Amino acid sequence: MSSKNRLNISLLAVLALLLTITFWPGEEPAPAKATTVAGPLDSASIDTITVTRRGYPGIVLHKKNQPWWLQQPALPAKAHLISELLALLGSESLIRYPLDEIEPGQIGLENPFLCIEYNQQHACFGERNPLNQLRYLQFGEQVHMIYDTLSHQLSGEAHDYVSLKLLPDDAHITALTLVDDLVLKKSDGIWHLTPPPENYSADQTQQLINNWQQTQALVVAPYQPTDSEATLQVTLEKQGTIAFELISSDPELIIARPELGIQYHLSEGSLSRLTRLPALEIESE
Repeated sequence: MSSKNRLNISLLAVLALLLTITFWPGEEPAPAKATTVAGPLDSASIDTITVTRRGYPGIVLHKKNQPWWLQQPALPAKAHLISELLALLGSESLIRYPLDEIEPGQIGLENPFLCIEYNQQHACFGERNPLNQLRYLQFGEQVHMIYDTLSHQLSGEAHDYVSLKLLPDDAHITALTLVDDLVLKKSDGIWHLTPPPENYSADQTQQLINNWQQTQALVVAPYQPTDSEATLQVTLEKQGTIAFELISSDPELIIARPELGIQYHLSEGSLSRLTRLPALEIESE
């Protein structure tokens, strides 16, 4: 083989190597991490949230161990609403500007219609951009543009933040005082009923207890003072006795907690589920 041929072969080998290096599918670079509204702030560190709508007093929510409660009225908050509030911190910032480069009055941030305080850090909502419908949101010294699915859920009324459940998630019922003088009390792990029913199964009591622990209202509304038909008392292991005023039983059930200024509207048939023992199931032979 001539030296010229050997040179050509060597050049071809080098070219092949270069082509291999150029076109070989190497490891793709990791996608850039999206910028979020709150940056490195961990939502798990938040234990107080204050929601203020223009023209309304602030609504304060605080974390008691794990569940979130309203400060006033002192009741558990809607879990899904708390999740949405915390999720705002992780919202993707699609476009952002330093605050000192923005004219707040032109985008609704001079007197924002809604502000949310997370511990001591504020997020304030401005107007929507008419071109892309993104919401201006100020957080700290930055103005972000985000997809806003939260602001319409935040009413100015505290009762709209109250959990629809009648009792806290950790409620352990130890006594019930219901209509027709029906009283249930738990002693040494056994339920005692007054007056004692003729035919009775422990499953009936457990179902009635479950109904109180699981029932949710259709809506929570401000209390409207009216005459009470009866008082339903629920005694809890740690929270003491809660009194619900029965203010309407037809067509829907409405029970109220006047001291907290709210009333629960429940579906038709709820009165029986909450005040009567379920029908005794008789096993067929």
